[in-house]
Amino acid sequence: MIRRGLLANLSATGRRTQGDPLLALINVVFLVLIFLMMSSALITPPPFALDPVRGEGESADFEEPARIAVSSAGSLAWGGKRLSEDALIKRLEGEDTIGGVLITADGAVEANTVMGLVRRLEDAGLGPVHLHLPEREE
Repeated sequence: MIRRGLLANLSATGRRTQGDPLLALINVVFLVLIFLMMSSALITPPPFALDPVRGEGESADFEEPARIAVSSAGSLAWGGKRLSEDALIKRLEGEDTIGGVLITADGAVEANTVMGLVRRLEDAGLGPVHLHLPEREE
């Protein structure tokens, strides 16, 4: 028996396969996975553990800076890679989209080490240099 008209269209397109709801779920899972992969690449963590110095006060608003990490031993990292001070300055001088430098230093690093780095960065014209101080936990 051949159906014609509106009933023929509904019966042909109204059938759903069992995989349709599962396919929608798979699509959502992949979209969430892609989102998480993209958001994890936005800020690269330093290659060593940091316990940053804590401070009080308000945070400053400024353009996206180059984020430098200083370990307790005085090692430097930028973009997830360990660099010597000279190599770091050379690479930062090659970047043309830097809005200053933001230093996150371990609480155990000597102040002279951080201040020496700040002086060298400012002398190289890579300022303004800011020190990241998370709020103190009470």
